[in-house]
Amino acid sequence: MKFASPQILWALLALAIPIIVHLFNFRRFKKVAFSNVRFLKEIQQETKSRSRLKHLLILASRLLAIAFLVFAFAEPYIPLEDQIAKQGNRFVSIYIDNSFSMEAENEEGRLLEVARNKAIKMVESYSAADRFQLLTNDFEGRHQRLVSKDDMLKLLDEVQLSPVTKSLGDVVARQQDLLLEETEGSERVIYVMSDLQKTTSEIGNFIPDSAITVRFLPDLAVRSANVYIDSVWFNTPVRLLNQLEVLNIRIKNTAAEPSENIPLRLSINGAQKALGSFNIAPGEVTDTALTFTHTTPGFKQVKISLDDYPITFDDDFYVAYEVAEQVQILQVQGNDRSENVSKVFGNDPYYQLTQVRDNQLNYGSLPQYQLIVLDQLRSLSSGMVVELEKFVRNGGHVLLIPNENGDITSYNELILALDGAPFTGKTTASSKVNFINLEHYLYDGVFDRLPDNIDLPKVSSYFSSNRLSRSREEVLLSMQNGQSFLSSFPFESGRLYVSHVSMAQSQS
Repeated sequence: MKFASPQILWALLALAIPIIVHLFNFRRFKKVAFSNVRFLKEIQQETKSRSRLKHLLILASRLLAIAFLVFAFAEPYIPLEDQIAKQGNRFVSIYIDNSFSMEAENEEGRLLEVARNKAIKMVESYSAADRFQLLTNDFEGRHQRLVSKDDMLKLLDEVQLSPVTKSLGDVVARQQDLLLEETEGSERVIYVMSDLQKTTSEIGNFIPDSAITVRFLPDLAVRSANVYIDSVWFNTPVRLLNQLEVLNIRIKNTAAEPSENIPLRLSINGAQKALGSFNIAPGEVTDTALTFTHTTPGFKQVKISLDDYPITFDDDFYVAYEVAEQVQILQVQGNDRSENVSKVFGNDPYYQLTQVRDNQLNYGSLPQYQLIVLDQLRSLSSGMVVELEKFVRNGGHVLLIPNENGDITSYNELILALDGAPFTGKTTASSKVNFINLEHYLYDGVFDRLPDNIDLPKVSSYFSSNRLSRSREEVLLSMQNGQSFLSSFPFESGRLYVSHVSMAQSQS
């Protein structure tokens, strides 16, 4: 046993005080004349014996109280090295949490350095015959085996911060698997060194084994103020050349103090594109925006940065996307063709429209397109539905324009595969569009203002739908009877658009 403040032990000299008091505190008795002292003598002897015992007990209590008080202030402890530095061949697995949160600091320094130094001292306290495993969040192949003491010290020196995180349950389970497999019948111990973040400290994924000792050695940071970028987003899904882009940025402040005039920078492919600043109240969330323009097409690597100390690992936020020189659109046609799609996209050089018959469709070419228009096909084959589902899942967009005599069952096969609201049948009744969802990004920049006497489409028949609770339908246009005219359904990374009206002249 050792003491954290051994100089306090000098206070044990205070034990002399109650001893001195005891020795010099003699009780004086008053003499009283009495005719017969035969009976008083026995009472006197019994009283003196009890008094002596009582005084000794009081003295012992005072001595123990002073001694325990001094020992408490001297902070006794049993060194970890004394517990683990035993003779023999043992197997030790040490996990060091090297996630970004270990960049925080406490009174002893940066958490990762504190954990590394503890691990080095532990390894040095073992004998040369013992074997070791180092484990970090990276789960590197070279860490999946037992090494010698010297090799373990070299591995500890190489531990660096990593963006990878692992739950403690997965970590301890990995450590147990190695020790149980490689060290049957030996003494085995696991050390876990982490700051025990709430999101990763769930340890219920493994079953403790009585043959292995597991010791948690937490390194907790002093709570620091932190301002960080929570999320970023564009208002529209497509990035266009030479068009003003607005990147929205949401920022959070966990500090108890406000932050003012914090600089915000945006760079694309290493070149700075926009600058800004923001103020944020304590414990609040604020949204700001940076504007810029893409002058060249291609793949863009975007970094948004702010300046915040002492927690700096979350000061940068990364986004990647592609700015196409042209938007590739595929129009799949059947026997009933219309010129409506080509009128919309054919005269704009930004859109490259390709037209193909449904029986000549090359499924391998689908990934090169951003939008596929199914223009009045009478039916959709099962193979086409499967390929279109893959296309939308990977970020593509599909517009379904039904044929007035189309096969509803085949349409619904695609709609249901993409979590849409299926058609319930064809309704022959006239109606008129009376609602435009101007809040949807699809109409962004389309209208300066909506005219009071705008001439909206009229229809003589339409495909009614059954709105399922699981579908996330966004109504873009709707009719007077409440039925959808044009709907949008998000699915994975892409989107399905469904027109409830054919482009045939007889339906409009």
